[in-house]
Amino acid sequence: MIKSKLFKLIAVAMIFTALFTSCGGGGLPNGRYEPVDDYIKNGVLQAIIINGNNFTQVLPIGGMGLTVKYKYTNGTLTFVDGNTTSAFGMACEYKNDTLWYNGAAFKKH
Repeated sequence: MIKSKLFKLIAVAMIFTALFTSCGGGGLPNGRYEPVDDYIKNGVLQAIIINGNNFTQVLPIGGMGLTVKYKYTNGTLTFVDGNTTSAFGMACEYKNDTLWYNGAAFKKH
């Protein structure tokens, strides 16, 4: 009887954890993603923030950001205009817990 209650409690805790910490409205885990390469972080793009279905690019100068709506399906990001590529024509993908944007790897921090 005690094992059954403990199992149920663990199962409920896992479900709540998955619901409240996993994905935003667009399909990617919410959070701040920073470039792996310091050159990208200091000169091109400081971070990407995923919040719901908002995809915010934080610029290194002044910390200004540009936010667009996105949707994530089968490893590919699609932006509000239906575009699946970045401004530079490279695919926007999420695979192996890494967000690939403009050919650069971004990891969640």
